[in-house]
Amino acid sequence: MKPIFVILLAFLCVNLVAQWSMDAAAPTLIAGGAGDQSLPKVAITADNNVYISRFDNSTGSYKAMLNYFSPTGANHWIDPLGIQLPGNVNDSWLTDYDMTADQDGNAIICLQDVRNGVNNVYVYKVLASGQQAWGQNGLALSADTNPDNANYTPTILNATDNTTWVAWQHSADSAPIEIQRIDSAGNPLWVYPAMLTTLNADNTWPQLVEGQDASVWIKYYADSGPFWAPNRHLKVVKYTAQGDFVSVYTISDAGGITAWTQIIGFEPDGLGGACFAWHDDRDGNQINEVYFAHINANGTISTPEDGALITAPSGMQQYYPKLVCDGDSQRAFIFFKTTDADQNQSGIVAQIMDYSGNRLLGDNGLTLNQLTAFSTNSLFAYLNGDQIGFVYSIGATPSSDQDLQIRLWEGSASSPTAPWLDRAIATNSSAKFHYDFGFHPSGWIMSTWEDGNSAYDIYAMRVNPDGLGSPYYAPSNLQAYYIPPDTIHLSWDVPSFIVPDYYEIYFNNQAVNTVPGSLNEVELNPIPPGTYDIYMIAMYDDTIASPPSQTVSVTVVSNDDPLVPSTRESLVIYPNPSSVSSTIKWYSKEASSGRISLYNIRGQQVYTKQLSAVSGWQEQELELLDYPAGIYLLKLDNGSGVLSRRLLITRK
Repeated sequence: MKPIFVILLAFLCVNLVAQWSMDAAAPTLIAGGAGDQSLPKVAITADNNVYISRFDNSTGSYKAMLNYFSPTGANHWIDPLGIQLPGNVNDSWLTDYDMTADQDGNAIICLQDVRNGVNNVYVYKVLASGQQAWGQNGLALSADTNPDNANYTPTILNATDNTTWVAWQHSADSAPIEIQRIDSAGNPLWVYPAMLTTLNADNTWPQLVEGQDASVWIKYYADSGPFWAPNRHLKVVKYTAQGDFVSVYTISDAGGITAWTQIIGFEPDGLGGACFAWHDDRDGNQINEVYFAHINANGTISTPEDGALITAPSGMQQYYPKLVCDGDSQRAFIFFKTTDADQNQSGIVAQIMDYSGNRLLGDNGLTLNQLTAFSTNSLFAYLNGDQIGFVYSIGATPSSDQDLQIRLWEGSASSPTAPWLDRAIATNSSAKFHYDFGFHPSGWIMSTWEDGNSAYDIYAMRVNPDGLGSPYYAPSNLQAYYIPPDTIHLSWDVPSFIVPDYYEIYFNNQAVNTVPGSLNEVELNPIPPGTYDIYMIAMYDDTIASPPSQTVSVTVVSNDDPLVPSTRESLVIYPNPSSVSSTIKWYSKEASSGRISLYNIRGQQVYTKQLSAVSGWQEQELELLDYPAGIYLLKLDNGSGVLSRRLLITRK
């Protein structure tokens, strides 16, 4: 843990966010001014809003602060500095903490503080309104008064059932890890925290991954010997939702993991198990190498004992692997820093491992950054459909760790040896520390970091699949048809990533109506006879207009001829987004049987219904309460073709 010492300066913090920057040379300032702004964390909600927390030392003592931003980067709360977590009292040094967003779009933050003289763990639930939901001063998970039994570095997981798991380190002889599970109302579900102990060893640095049936995997170390040079064993344990201990599994007993290797690559495997990636010097030859391991949902370790070596031995140093896993193909995509033996030059290497521990990119992996004097480091990996993303830092000047840029490699999961695209996230040259990242299932990420060479500020950047910043997209797939005698029905796909405030509808280049941004269809009447060229513009933050959508033409006739849509079939969903139910409406010119299917973001079918052979307009109500918040794909197959629409399920 890195101590961050108080600088006693009493100036106001500055917060300048208006919208996410689209310029890598000028990243978005979240919090600045005199006094350090430290340890940012980010959490993204299902509906694309963003929480960013930090410790603020602008008044001479660290305060835990939280900001809440719209998808475009506008402050949701009146005070641009954010809100202070009440009751939080910090020491003159800080350790790590954690934050996530729950299924309802609220922020959940767990941290330690010394309000009663000893470090104890508290968890806050902050509503989107800024109100505290779990007590004005947070929910206490520990209440120790003996300084020898302090509590440190809590970590958090909000599970798909909207319960929250918290695990932390507890100081004691044979120090345990303590775990508690909390329901959405803030009630601890176990009378006492579960305690994970190892005889004659300290359990340290827990990390959480959700398993099957509301269970949780907890990675941890069992350490013996002096704390600065421990004999460190990498282990994982499984707990049920009831707090029952299932079993401890040893991932590596090979040793060589230093005291400074604390948080490792630990990710869900997509099948109820977990994947691990770490570096160690198990041979004691001063050469660190990266290893991979996988455990199945049933507790079977499918990789070799003590992990699979990710590349063949080369005499090169390897550090800080980041990974992301794909359950469908049972592959792990791993990225790590490599250096020469003396660490004078560094680069970036990628490897793909199957869940048996086989190397799929050859013995040497794929070099993304050749060895140079420009310092590099691995930061974050994600998978968006077929797109692999990997964020790294690189020095802007040779041999400098104080002059860094943040960049992104993008490649194809199906063709990983094809050329990768290198994109800039933040090219302002400055010292950067304490990065945090969030990924949204629609494919964009949020990055935040501590920036500066003396006084530290907090910056952030939103990274979309096709660019940086606030993406002000137009509605797509605009369709129109005439409903006699005087109505035009319009339907469209809501813009990706950000739902607009409202849409402006244009007939023959004249604005004729506005509709809320949450809608994806509307009927307009009465419309006089004539031919109309129609397009739409999405409006964001009341003043920012998207480019026009594509233009469609519709003719309104002066009689009651029963015209039908100009396309052979049409498919609309409304309301969309929705949290309770949506109506599916489609038109088939010919009577033919078919099927409606709904797929989640992983491509898994979660609903299907056989359709009767009926022509004309049909409707089907789709209940949504049983499905988690997220993006889904609805497909209509009526025998003559397949139509698809995106459906966004939200939770309030």
